[in-house]
Parts: sequence; structure tokens; C-alpha cells
Amino acid sequence: MSSINKFNFNESFLGFIDNCELLPKDFDEFTSTLRHRQLFLALCNNMLESSCKFSKYEQKRLRQFSLKEAFHQKIESLLPNKIPLSHLQIIKNNP
Repeated sequence: MSSINKFNFNESFLGFIDNCELLPKDFDEFTSTLRHRQLFLALCNNMLESSCKFSKYEQKRLRQFSLKEAFHQKIESLLPNKIPLSHLQIIKNNP
């Protein structure tokens, strides 16, 4: 069988599917998973409505979580009657 260019899903896409993160190591000069996540969140802003965009602060804070968790937290923060995560952390630390 001839050797045809093989398509490697994990090296060809940037994003996530459920709990599987696709952060190609050669995507950019970034070598850190945190920087790849932050870049992905920044790139998402090009497709999101203005109310759903990730602020620079959110990008920096949410990059420590998986992409799935970052989106989950962003969606939760947009729901009515929700206390922002940063306020919850303050409440937990100062009972």
C-alpha cells in the first residue's frame, strides 16, 4: 500500500471535543498548554456575539481550566441570578 499523507486529527485541529483538548504542539510558538488555551479563547471571540466574548481578564483566568470547563464557567456567568466565580471564591475564603 502506498504511503499517502496521513491525517492526524490531534495535530490538525485546535479546540476541544467533550473532555478531549486538541492543542497541537506546532500550532504556534507557544509551548505551554495554558498559552494555547488562552489563544483558543481569544480566537473564539472572532465568532462569538459581543456579550459572549471572553475578556482578556477571563482569558487569563480561565486558561488554567480545561477548555470545556472554561466554556462551562463562561456560560454559567452569563446566566441570570448567578454570582460571578471570583465573588464565590472570596465568599469561600472569608466565611
